[in-house]
Order: sequence, then C-alpha cells, then structure tokens
Amino acid sequence: MRPDCECDVGSTKDHPFGCVKNLIITSSFGYHPVQLIPFLESAQRACKEAEVTIITSPSDAVRYAILNERYPNLRFFQIPERKRSRRPAENGTPSQVRQRLKKAKLIALLLLKSKLGLRPIIRHDRPSVLGLSLLNVHVCLRRYFAARDLLAERDDGDMGSVLLADVRDVIFQSDPFAHVGSGRYTGDEILKVRDCHSNAVWIKAAYGEEIFQQLADRVSVCSGVSIGTIGSMREYLDAFCRETIRVMQDKCLDTLPVWDQAFHIKMLLLDGFPFQTVPWNGFVATVAQAGGEHLRVNGDGLVEVDGRVPAILHQYDRHPPIQEHIHATYR
Repeated sequence: MRPDCECDVGSTKDHPFGCVKNLIITSSFGYHPVQLIPFLESAQRACKEAEVTIITSPSDAVRYAILNERYPNLRFFQIPERKRSRRPAENGTPSQVRQRLKKAKLIALLLLKSKLGLRPIIRHDRPSVLGLSLLNVHVCLRRYFAARDLLAERDDGDMGSVLLADVRDVIFQSDPFAHVGSGRYTGDEILKVRDCHSNAVWIKAAYGEEIFQQLADRVSVCSGVSIGTIGSMREYLDAFCRETIRVMQDKCLDTLPVWDQAFHIKMLLLDGFPFQTVPWNGFVATVAQAGGEHLRVNGDGLVEVDGRVPAILHQYDRHPPIQEHIHATYR
C-alpha cells in the first residue's frame, strides 16, 4: 500500500466476510450520504455478494460511516484531501500576484528542464524542488491511482471481476458481473467526439487540436463505467495512471482538471488500448445523450432502454422523470 493511502480493510485472508468474488469500486467526494443511496441500494439488490469500496477523503469517510449499518459489504479507501489555498478577498492583491508569479516561474523552469530532456519527477506527496505532485490533480483523476493501489493489495485467487463506476448517476438493475467474459468492457456514447461539447473541450485542452481532429469523427466512449477481470482492470488502471503522469510531465503541470474522459477516449480510440465496447443501449446503458422516448419504466419498476432492461443504467439523472422514479425506488 502506498504511503498516501489509508484503507480500513485488511488482506482478503482477513476479510470479515471471507472470500469476495467481485468488487465494485466507486468514489465520492463532497456528496451527501443520501446521494449515495440509489447506487448502494441497487448494488445490494442486484449483486449482494459483491464488495463495494468507496474511494473518498478522511472527512467524507466519517460522514459516510453511517451507511455501514445498512450496507455491510461497504468499505472505504481513503486518500488525502487536496489542500486548498485561501481565496484572496480581492483579485490582484499583492499576495495573489506573488502566488501567480511563483507558479509561472515554476512552470517556466519545468518547461526549460523538459526541453533539456529532464522530465519532472512525479510524487504522491509533496513535490520536490522543480517536481510535481499527484496531490494536486483533480480527484476524478486521483481516484484511478487509488483504485490501482487498492487492487495491488488483492490476491487474484480471491477475486473474480472488478467494476469501476461513477456513483451519483449509476444504478444496478441486475448483476453486471454476469456479462463479464475474459476481458474489459466500457460503454459507447451516442454522439461522435466532435458533436459532444464537453468531450471536445476536454480533449483539446489535454491534447491539442491535432489529436482532437484525429478523434473527432469517432463515436465517444464513456469513462464512467468500466468492468472486467481483475487482471485486465489492473492493466487498464496501470495504463491510465501512466497516461496521466505523461500528460503532467508534457505540460509541466500538476493541477490537472477533470480530464479522465479525455484520457479514456484517447487511450481506446487512438492508442488502441484493448476494450470491448458496449452499445449505448446495451447491458451498460449510457443515456445522457438519448432522447426521452428511448427510456420507460416497465411494470416491474425497472427502467427499460429501447425495450431492454440494462444491468447498469448510467447518467439517468439527465432524464428528470426517470431520476424521480429511481429516487423513489431506491431510498
């Protein structure tokens, strides 16, 4: 286990409920415990034997501890909270100007160092002189490093499959692990990269116009849900973390924003990282870009997408009537 992570679960040999076949890994920072109920309740109903681990901060883990009584398979994997600098009362104060100049000087020195063939050192804790720290990147990227470290502790013989998922807009309607073969799966979106504003903005910011043009006519894939065998998901997390570090070093910047979607798209669609993609209305249904006519609640109270009940429903909150039904069902 890396020194910047603290997990309250021991090895699988010491696990309180024995050998766990499947593992669901999600993350939550700043959400109210009530916002996690649809995810946790639906997981308990659909795949009650799976362990659910939430990557979170120490302060949020304290708030979420109330959920343990209701969900006995729930565990927490804690990562340090990012330190936030105090916000100046007014823009352009001497203190703020000094901070900006210091940051600009550091970036300039790192860029010069990079041109000389000396790439910045990336650390998990405080950066060295002219180095960068993972503590400064957005939690949506840091969660991949935490998930990698979490899986590094697990014995392959005690594990079946692993699901990485967002938490706020995901529910389970049947066991998703029943669909896992020998590889990795992730969901297609509906729109092409060029037609989705957020994807276009993130890819251009992370990689530039040339890479964006190479991806523009490809159908996007969504980083919000990925599932596969433990070995295959370890490979993915290792590759994702390497990509994050590479971008940090190329840009000489450690305050990376929410670029996980950009990294996922580029890795799969341009670099050819092997994944089996699921149609947007398949067993992983990614419905943010779908028209309301594609979704309906059937007589059993399950949400159908194009007449089929997906095991995982993702981005349902973009459809207010569906969201209202789900919040009434899982509470």
